[in-house]
Amino acid sequence: MLKVEDIVAAYGPIVALHGVSLEVPEGSIVTVLGANGAGKSTTLRAITGLLRPKSGTIEFEGSRIDRLSAEEIVSLGMSHIPEGRQLFSELTVLENLRLGAYSRFSGTDGGSRLAQREDLSPLGRLQHKLFHAATGGIRDVARGIRGYRQRRQDFEAALNQVFDYFPILAERKKQIAGTLSGGEQQMLAIGRGLMASPRLLLLDEPSMGLAPMVTREIFEIIRAINKSQGVTILVVEQNANLALEIAHYGYVLETGRIALADTSENLRKSEAVQRSYLGQ
Repeated sequence: MLKVEDIVAAYGPIVALHGVSLEVPEGSIVTVLGANGAGKSTTLRAITGLLRPKSGTIEFEGSRIDRLSAEEIVSLGMSHIPEGRQLFSELTVLENLRLGAYSRFSGTDGGSRLAQREDLSPLGRLQHKLFHAATGGIRDVARGIRGYRQRRQDFEAALNQVFDYFPILAERKKQIAGTLSGGEQQMLAIGRGLMASPRLLLLDEPSMGLAPMVTREIFEIIRAINKSQGVTILVVEQNANLALEIAHYGYVLETGRIALADTSENLRKSEAVQRSYLGQ
């Protein structure tokens, strides 16, 4: 599904990736391990168009995407859950989830009407209007009622699925996102990504700042998303134990280069991985 080949990426004069190559087969969970500064987040940023590679190629479902914008890449079926969650902290849980679905409805009558539901706060309605204006406004409202109903059903189905994975979000859907606990915010960030119905989900350090029990719960849900929905997942993570426990394949990144690549089972047996990442 995803093929990254010889990617070189830099921040100004500082080269962060030195010819990184990796593959993510459809239906799999692949993890990228590495210490702080190894280039893990940069790899995800390059894949999702937030950082344009200096050289190399990136293919998604057989088509090159390394010269597309981030918005175009999202529209192809890719969701990026960034490090640190990056929620709209002043909006409610429900409003954040609606924004996650925006790429599915933008530029349609359904997108506009879902964005202006009466249970949104004034700030939430303004946020939706700004997003809608940026994508060109309402188009062909006359196509609307029948198509809108179908999109509304799809939206509600996606929302209910997120609430099935994260029941606490259903309980707190009217709560301001910035007042949630760290674990709840991570659940909301993942839920927001799922609202776009991605075929490929990219997660950057989902365990960061979370208690061990909450981290394990998050990883079990990640595994369930892959198994029950068939969503392909690429997860960048420092918690090698949990990442290799749920992944099918893994890469170890060191100073912008792939140092090891193997099945998760073999990586867990590797003396180098045990010594550097598994605390053994």
